[in-house]
Amino acid sequence: MPAVWEMDSSNVLGFWFTIYGASSIGLTLLNKSLAISFPSPFLVLTIQNIASVGMTFLADRMGVLLMSRWKVSHILATLPVASLYVFVLYTSLVGLSMVSVPLLVACRNLMPLATALGEMIFLGERFPMDQLASLLVVFMGAALYTANDSSFSFTGIGFVFVNMMLTTALALVEKRISNKYGDQQTPTGIRCYRDLLSVPFFAVLAFAHSNLAVAKSEMKANAVTVLLVSCLLSFGIGLAGYSLQKLVAATSIVVANIVCKLITTFASFLFFPVDVHPLGWLGMLIGFAGVVWYSWLRQRQKRHPALPITQSNATSRYIAQNI
Repeated sequence: MPAVWEMDSSNVLGFWFTIYGASSIGLTLLNKSLAISFPSPFLVLTIQNIASVGMTFLADRMGVLLMSRWKVSHILATLPVASLYVFVLYTSLVGLSMVSVPLLVACRNLMPLATALGEMIFLGERFPMDQLASLLVVFMGAALYTANDSSFSFTGIGFVFVNMMLTTALALVEKRISNKYGDQQTPTGIRCYRDLLSVPFFAVLAFAHSNLAVAKSEMKANAVTVLLVSCLLSFGIGLAGYSLQKLVAATSIVVANIVCKLITTFASFLFFPVDVHPLGWLGMLIGFAGVVWYSWLRQRQKRHPALPITQSNATSRYIAQNI
């Protein structure tokens, strides 16, 4: 089998899209499994972030993902990002243990709306009315689905919405860090700072809140294997996403993310069945229609600079990575 860099362009794209899709879909399903079967969420997050840092350093040494020289000032400036990132991952994993994957997907479709509102309130940005209308459609779809999913619980949905707010804050804070140090460090390097600095937080919390002996006795037989595979997929989606950003337009990544979310939603019913009222399916359809509409509007805006645009790109960057 030829190396990736020896393939022709169509095969290279096929390779990276396959890695990206498999990693995205598999990671969500495996994290759901871990949230159910692994007794210590802090230990899971500690191991996943250690693995992420190690594989990033390896990729840097191999010249696949590049980082600039590390600086103490960069690391100190990233501490607030790392502390926020800890709460983002924790609320995500706990929320995933309490609600269904489709409900999580429906709520995460609201992230562009939350990020846009954050930019409008805290950064003074303005958005065209058609984009705000498309985000309102996403909200209506998510609300309709949430009301008709049998896994709904106020505690679970509370964790999901806290996670949504924290993720929005993380996107805005990371944007400030990237704007300040983007000419001195690569996005891979900044992400590695964040992952590395989060490890002590997770390790302390794991030690304080987890009885490792009890965790080991309660752990399901395949939990360790699932955890190790999730570490690999987590790195795989980052590597594939980084490679695709250099090879294709953002529109292609947006479409890939929408397809991945749809496949993840339907695949979750095979592994984690949940009862959904027909109105819930209608809500899911409306939500995804709003996501597609908003994504099309953002891409049209980029193709036609004469259209009104915002100064910030935090929302569009989040869309490209997380729809």
